[in-house]
Amino acid sequence: MPSPIPDHLNPYGKKFILFQLVFWFLYFFVYRSLWFSYTPPAVSWSAAYMFTGWLSTTLLAMTIWSTRRKSFKTQIMVGGLGCVFFGVLWRVNIHAIEWHILEVDIPEVITPFAYIHNGFFATVHLMAWSAGYFLIAYYTQYLHQQERAAKAELLAKEAQIKLLHLQISPHFLFNVLNSLDTLLIKENINESREMLSKLSLFLRQTLSEEPTHKITLKEEIERTKSYLDIELVRFRDKLKINWNCDPKLDEFSVPSLILQPIVENAIKHCVGKSMHGGIIEIEAI
Repeated sequence: MPSPIPDHLNPYGKKFILFQLVFWFLYFFVYRSLWFSYTPPAVSWSAAYMFTGWLSTTLLAMTIWSTRRKSFKTQIMVGGLGCVFFGVLWRVNIHAIEWHILEVDIPEVITPFAYIHNGFFATVHLMAWSAGYFLIAYYTQYLHQQERAAKAELLAKEAQIKLLHLQISPHFLFNVLNSLDTLLIKENINESREMLSKLSLFLRQTLSEEPTHKITLKEEIERTKSYLDIELVRFRDKLKINWNCDPKLDEFSVPSLILQPIVENAIKHCVGKSMHGGIIEIEAI
């Protein structure tokens, strides 16, 4: 599968050009300092050497960049062949400048093979450079993939929360409306009004904001109490609620609508199926 090289390693981009300039300037000063007490080559020769090195690595980067949509194996093969070709070209260029422009260290006999002398060492230098190029490219890509995976996971969780929010309850609303219908049939007008008022308050609390937003534990408990107030009208003495919540945790942030579905399931699968009802205990300690 193709592994595209990140855009910041685009040899035509400003970031890469700046990186190249910084790299070769540093290389120039390090190269000069390594001579210590020995007499270093002329500054003009060192500058020419760095310039031809910069040119060779830039052309190599352009070659590798042209394969960015190819497979990793193809990129490595092209990079390796490019190191050999541009390594030889580097030596040809520096020897041409050295002998014909700077006119230093001119051999007695200049043969075609003299121009590629030490091409092997230039190739090794380019292989080291290209190894760094690939390491930076694929480490950056790895970080990008990790970031995308984290975002995808977050989006999936948000989608689940939104789905839960949207499902708040066809089941719950059906039961409440069914209970209201029963109360009206029995002409329990006051209880009907009470349940309708509590249902209105609950829906206003739960549907008024994005479900993925976080709220305080105190707000979540208040919403859950609004829900339980409705259920207490439905189940009367069959349902008992015990709260044990430490006030110190009131400002603790929690996902919106994290507690209500748990309580709803407890009522649906336990209290609602028991002849004698049940007790729900909610603790935050």
